[in-house]
Amino acid sequence: MIRLVVREFDEYDEALPCADGHRVLRGRQQRDWRLAVMDLHGVGLMRGRAGAASIYSAAGSAGLFSFLIPLTRHDQVLIDGHRFDRQTIAWLAPGRVFHIDSRQPASWLSVTIAKELLMSWFGSHEDAGH
Repeated sequence: MIRLVVREFDEYDEALPCADGHRVLRGRQQRDWRLAVMDLHGVGLMRGRAGAASIYSAAGSAGLFSFLIPLTRHDQVLIDGHRFDRQTIAWLAPGRVFHIDSRQPASWLSVTIAKELLMSWFGSHEDAGH
């Protein structure tokens, strides 16, 4: 597991393994930026904590599906213009551009699954969803 605690958001963004994006802060930094990353052979888990309100624009990595769950400040997070609540998650497709607008510093969880692993799972469980 990789753990990172940094004061500046640039280093935090560079450490994100599944997206290459650009962040603009919406306000002053209120706390450290934190990131924990775990690779489980085709499934990646990331838990992050933003240190400031920000707008982050990126494209998902090719070959990786992700979903994002805000852990705090649900009502202060918008992804592609859609506001979150406690029952909402974001599904991020490979190569698709997304925009995260966090109006307050927030914590989040991301699960990333390799496309090959996801397709293999769907193929071996075709009847499970009927």
